[in-house]
Amino acid sequence: SIFNDEVLAHRMGLVPINADASDFITKVSGENPTDRDTIVFQLKVKCSKKHNADKLATLPQHKYNNVNVMSGDIKFVPKGTQKERLEFPPKPVHDDILLAKLSPGQEVDLEMHCHKGIGKDHAKFSPVSTAFYRLLPQIFLKAPITGDDAVKFQKCFQNGTIDVKDGKAVVKDPRKCTMSRECLRHAEFKDKVVLARKRNHFIFEIESANSSPPPLLFLQALNILKGKCEECLQSLDTQMRQTEGPNGEPGKLVLPKKLDGFSRPEAAWEDVPPERTEPE
Repeated sequence: SIFNDEVLAHRMGLVPINADASDFITKVSGENPTDRDTIVFQLKVKCSKKHNADKLATLPQHKYNNVNVMSGDIKFVPKGTQKERLEFPPKPVHDDILLAKLSPGQEVDLEMHCHKGIGKDHAKFSPVSTAFYRLLPQIFLKAPITGDDAVKFQKCFQNGTIDVKDGKAVVKDPRKCTMSRECLRHAEFKDKVVLARKRNHFIFEIESANSSPPPLLFLQALNILKGKCEECLQSLDTQMRQTEGPNGEPGKLVLPKKLDGFSRPEAAWEDVPPERTEPE
């Protein structure tokens, strides 16, 4: 087709795949692919004329077959024990992604190898599209807001933030407030409401970009962070052993047996007097 191989290969590489990453291992560069580190897909589409097409048809999809090559045309080819091992066969997350356009007589015939990766190598491997946090909004009513003012006050916030009960405005769900401060633009509300944020309450939001649910991604991220912390502590311990303590003895970093939660170990020297609790 008019698509260059490099352009088509790039588009194919950006198609999100619905597969459980825990079922596979990371492929080692230079080694032959196996059913444990590679998923094989096949795409074979040929454009041809429709024999029963309307002679007055003007749109290509009415005159020809397979004008648009879609992600739904990608077929999984099981290798090794994948057919028995995988509970659900891997496939594209969406079937309506346009990959290429063909004319009569043109054909796409290719085989794709899908490998496991991380976002550090390429953004397409990142399972998270958006991740951010904000402080919990707080809305304090210093004076009653009633009547028509209560309805007007309710419209100053996002739906579900303020409710009107018995003609009186009450705070229903401050979490839905985006802190737009719209209510403070009205003189009648300036001395009746206080907008604040709770300093020790964080709302952390994660949006998934693939088949993995956000709660699972969060737990996996914590495990990775925990492993990095343990690796950092081991590296610090190695460096401390290569230095000398206050009395010329080898230094040692006291590490916990197990890193639970966000506990932070303290650095100390063996046989150091109480008044000197930090290394020089």
